[in-house]
Amino acid sequence: MLVENKKRNKQYSENISIKSKASKPVVENLEYENIQEDKSDHKYTNMGQVLINLNVSEANILNYSNKIVNQIIADSKDMAWNDFFYWLDARFSWVFAHSINVAVLSVMMAVKRGCKKEELECIALGGLLHDVGKLLVPASIIQKKTSLDDEQMSRVKEHCEHGMSLVEGCGLSDNCKAIIIQHHERLDGSGYPFGLKSDDIHPYAKIAMIADVLDAITSYRPYRPAKSAFKAIQIIRDEGDKFSAEYVSVIERLLGEQST
Repeated sequence: MLVENKKRNKQYSENISIKSKASKPVVENLEYENIQEDKSDHKYTNMGQVLINLNVSEANILNYSNKIVNQIIADSKDMAWNDFFYWLDARFSWVFAHSINVAVLSVMMAVKRGCKKEELECIALGGLLHDVGKLLVPASIIQKKTSLDDEQMSRVKEHCEHGMSLVEGCGLSDNCKAIIIQHHERLDGSGYPFGLKSDDIHPYAKIAMIADVLDAITSYRPYRPAKSAFKAIQIIRDEGDKFSAEYVSVIERLLGEQST
């Protein structure tokens, strides 16, 4: 079972101003004109298509994890963060698909580690919202089909802190927000935005960072084709002490023969 990290990052309180429009939060660079206002009948383009490129060895865990993630999305209909799901899907459908996959992969690892249902639900919600800050990054950068220059990469790296700003006041727990702010940290201190090391990184973020990289490698990106799960595990293992060896082994077993 995971335990709550007692060290809270003071950076949780960092704020980026958010304007208002028609009593709704408005994120900079998000053009409402290109997104329908009536979300009541919106069908998420990637629901039911998660993890299609991965041969998961334990179907029961995959099905259970999918059920939890789908239920979180359904239960979020009247929650403050629900619009973020809609905006991500409408603006960057592949980012929303990635967010679903990260949530499902993270829950799968947590199930194998014996987490309680309330923990799984928190991890699922954090996974779904981990990249919400990309709504504040120009679309021209997110959708760029060639390598980013240093300035553009710096803009992308701001998405963790942007995400924290967007969800302030939404009622998310600190455990959930830890995934948003820390999913690009690395155990050896080489990550961002704060260069945290192992003991200062929340247990949920240690799971989500692996799910994030695994799905990024095995899924579509505008700038490169998808790679196999076997290759993804190799890449993650080659990173040495950046990721939890325990959780890497867990996801490797869950992916079965593909990654052996």
